[in-house]
Amino acid sequence: MQAPNDSVDFTDLNATQKAELLKQWESQQTQIAKERLRMQIEGVADTKTREGVMSDVVGMMFVGLAELVVALSKAKSIADVNSAVQPLFKIGSAVDTAVKSGTLKLPYMVKDGGAQGVLADMTKLSNGIAAVIAASEPPAK
Repeated sequence: MQAPNDSVDFTDLNATQKAELLKQWESQQTQIAKERLRMQIEGVADTKTREGVMSDVVGMMFVGLAELVVALSKAKSIADVNSAVQPLFKIGSAVDTAVKSGTLKLPYMVKDGGAQGVLADMTKLSNGIAAVIAASEPPAK
């Protein structure tokens, strides 16, 4: 392997070798850009702070959903349904207003691919983790 400052003569490379080198270089540039972005995000909030905020959000939504399910299961009228949705309506209304006014921007809203990209990332991650777990399970008898 050559040192980084050595000059390289690319004239002896065939098209396939040049394409492979270009592919490697592009991959390295993508990794550098991702690492730079991660460092900037870390400057906004450290990992534990981000996990704490997301844990609070998920917990709040989970409790709200659980309360909604319980209340809806007992609903006898449309008034009961309206009453059941009020706690989540307050949260939903605040979020909706903030998003529409531009005071709240969620990361997926500005990422390449938007919601579809996030769903693709989730699918890849979930399937990868599920495959690891499935491979570690003893075979069914």
